[in-house]
Amino acid sequence: MLQAKPRIIKRITVVAALATTLTGCGGGGSTSNSLRYAYQDITPQGQQCIAMGIDNQGDVLLDTVPGASGPGLFLTNAIIYSKGTFTDIRKLANVPMIHGLAMNQYGDVVYQIGQQTSPLTVGIYSGGTTTQLPPLTGSGVIVALSDSGLVLGNSVTGSQSTDFLFTHGSWVPLASTYFIASTSPAVGFDPNSNIIFKTPTGLQIFTSPVTSQSNYGLPAGGLSTTILPIFVDNHGRMTGNTQYVGSNGLDVIAGYSGTPSSGLPTLPSPNNGPALAKGQNNNGEIVGAADPFGKPTPLIWTNGQYHDLRGAAPFPSGSTSISASGINDSNEICGSLTMPDGSEHAFLLTPKA
Repeated sequence: MLQAKPRIIKRITVVAALATTLTGCGGGGSTSNSLRYAYQDITPQGQQCIAMGIDNQGDVLLDTVPGASGPGLFLTNAIIYSKGTFTDIRKLANVPMIHGLAMNQYGDVVYQIGQQTSPLTVGIYSGGTTTQLPPLTGSGVIVALSDSGLVLGNSVTGSQSTDFLFTHGSWVPLASTYFIASTSPAVGFDPNSNIIFKTPTGLQIFTSPVTSQSNYGLPAGGLSTTILPIFVDNHGRMTGNTQYVGSNGLDVIAGYSGTPSSGLPTLPSPNNGPALAKGQNNNGEIVGAADPFGKPTPLIWTNGQYHDLRGAAPFPSGSTSISASGINDSNEICGSLTMPDGSEHAFLLTPKA
């Protein structure tokens, strides 16, 4: 598979002819939900790619690599697919190699320039233009991009880990303004660009350097390992993933979703196996994959139930490792899969009435 933590349009449009009944388990039992999607292959011709996210206009961020077949290649470019056209961010930025990291709901993109992470050099794509940010010293990683264009980063120098916020043209250490940042790592933003911190008592949103607006508590197994990203919708629902050692001594990988009042219950999954939540919209839908590090299958969670998307859309025959990576407020879903020849393709699912 392509490695990531890729100008003529090649597109296949197929409409699911019949509604398919999908069954998921969660809460008190099972439920049925009729879902149908049109399927589009949105892979640029002559390239391989994975879908990183989708905005509310239906534009999809693709990480791409040259070569139409063969697995195991490194990503070299970020491209935005928008209604049949492709925008090459690397060409706009005039750099030899970039890696798309995240897209917010308005279509802004944060990307890494080159493969070097010490120092880390990143840029922002917004409104058709690119801006290169100052390097983040130490061994850096980008944590999150807010809807207002703020960037959250982390840098490790020796044994010292420091969170930074890019604002007003420079990287500002969070500990210089947020007292909590000296002991608790920052892990994301809410829709109002407030910062989420992982504290000993739970995931908390701070509306100011000294004010915690809400504490969501801890998901099952605690937060010994937090798998990014973390999402918060316009209604205050937080969704993320965690990894911990279960009662049988084996690692558990699970998604969670909830509010401050409900806590962060674990998302149901097939056979109670591992699953990752990879995207969330403002309608309560969550998408991701079951068995994400084995043989991924695409899931959508609605009303606390999961549904296997393979029964809702005509995925290519013989395709494997199918994973949904984003969903917008129009319920359009992006994702990635492996074709029978081993090449990686990105797809877009569009709901049918």
